[in-house]
Amino acid sequence: MLMRALDLAESSLLADSAETASSAFYEAMTQLGSSYLQTRVYRRPIVPLTSAAHFAAGGVISRISPADWPGSAAFNYLCFDCNPLLGAIRVGLMLTERLMTLAEPASVEEVRLTDRERGSLGWVAEGKSDWEIAMILGLAESTVRFHVDNARKKLGAVNRAQAVARLAAARIL
Repeated sequence: MLMRALDLAESSLLADSAETASSAFYEAMTQLGSSYLQTRVYRRPIVPLTSAAHFAAGGVISRISPADWPGSAAFNYLCFDCNPLLGAIRVGLMLTERLMTLAEPASVEEVRLTDRERGSLGWVAEGKSDWEIAMILGLAESTVRFHVDNARKKLGAVNRAQAVARLAAARIL
């Protein structure tokens, strides 16, 4: 079923706007019995993704449901810890990732990295090791590790690759 969902969702991943992506995804998922969709367009939070961080990051662009759902408990049921639909939600994360690429980029002020932290991550993005970055910048290797790790923590990333990905996604690398 997952592969069928992936095949059906492909058109939404190629959409050029959040609204078009949302509509295409809903149409595709109705073939699998889906009757409800809520999509939101937002910037990827630079903190770990939790329900609170997710909903604080943007607004609803589409809420499609059966006519008798608005106002019901099912309509507003958004619990990521006990929701029995988590499997389907995971497929919907593809759409979420696509919508985030269509969102406005985060402003540089939201990510408060020092010039040295940003520069060090720039070299990490180029595939340089800490030793190579140290040679390029004329710093000790431990100092480079310190700057990269500080940037990683500020970005809420679990590793160097995720830190680079977050800067790239925010279009500030």
